[in-house]
Amino acid sequence: MPRAVFPKRGRMRSAGKGITGIKGRGRFLASVVYALQKSKSAAFYRVKAGDAGKARAGVFTLYDLLDNCFSLSAERKRLAAGVLERLKAGPASFAELRSELEANKSTLYLLLEALRQSGLVQGGGRGKRFTLSQGFSECLESSASWWRDWVKR
Repeated sequence: MPRAVFPKRGRMRSAGKGITGIKGRGRFLASVVYALQKSKSAAFYRVKAGDAGKARAGVFTLYDLLDNCFSLSAERKRLAAGVLERLKAGPASFAELRSELEANKSTLYLLLEALRQSGLVQGGGRGKRFTLSQGFSECLESSASWWRDWVKR
């Protein structure tokens, strides 16, 4: 297994937007961190007992859903809500989303990757537009159906 090479002299520092270092090694570390972030981009839906009542009362919001799915900062949660609201209006390319939401390129990319892996959006890639997906709800419905059947056994 190859080992990571770190600079022997100098120091690594975080510059707010990534990791910087000496003689290009910071780029290597940044790419490792980025790959790790991308690989962990998924939703882990937390079921909260009170959410059923909120949904029946019509007070369950998109922010509640995002809060149940992702561990996001308030800023990223607003961005995720903005992406989903924009896609509700119709398909959009990465460039359109970035321009309309005034989002950082890497932040938007990782967020869209998380939304895609969770089944909330689909599409993207070169020349393809993002759209809302039914994958997330289909997965939840299948899980709920399995649970009902399992309880009856």
